[in-house]
Amino acid sequence: MFGRRAAGAVQDAAFAPLYLQDSLGLSLGQASAFIAVKQGFAIVVVYIGLGALMKAMIRRGVSTRHVRGTVSGVCLLVSGASAAAFVLVPGVVGKLVFSCLSVLAVVIFAVSQTVCAEITPITQRAGVLGAYGAVYSLAGVIAPALTGRIASAQGEVSGLQTSWLILAVLLVISGVLAIVFIRPGRDAARVAARLAAGELRPGVPEPAVVD
Repeated sequence: MFGRRAAGAVQDAAFAPLYLQDSLGLSLGQASAFIAVKQGFAIVVVYIGLGALMKAMIRRGVSTRHVRGTVSGVCLLVSGASAAAFVLVPGVVGKLVFSCLSVLAVVIFAVSQTVCAEITPITQRAGVLGAYGAVYSLAGVIAPALTGRIASAQGEVSGLQTSWLILAVLLVISGVLAIVFIRPGRDAARVAARLAAGELRPGVPEPAVVD
């Protein structure tokens, strides 16, 4: 999650227009159009397409380990490889295609929240989701600042390419970790067992407010 947020802050927001124009030679209008197409790709393929796929997998009885962990992990791996290819592959068209593919990692936004909700007792869910949001949002602060420093030290284009490659590695590592460690069914069972044994406090629900 942290890796995708960092990549999004750098590749899709802070430095994307700059790189598209200064390195790839796109005009302002072309860069704007491409960013719009890329976001449309994310909406249709990732949020709608992968969401429908995961829902169908659950209906067919596939374990949440594979639905949440394997699928999202593979998307992160593909995203990381695509982010690296965006820098390394010659040709503007190829770079733009790989840039679109790199947004597959945004699926982790929805998956992470779902996993948090799945394994957390309902009385503690708001706090867990709030902490989760605070942690991953830090990437949106740290990544652009570091990228700016790298670009200042190495030169604009070279520095941005270095940052892209670092983020690609981070995405690949995140994908491996997702495949290995995202097992919400197992973790939910462990939390339930520890609650039953009194090892964890379930939290106290807040009283309902009646208007």
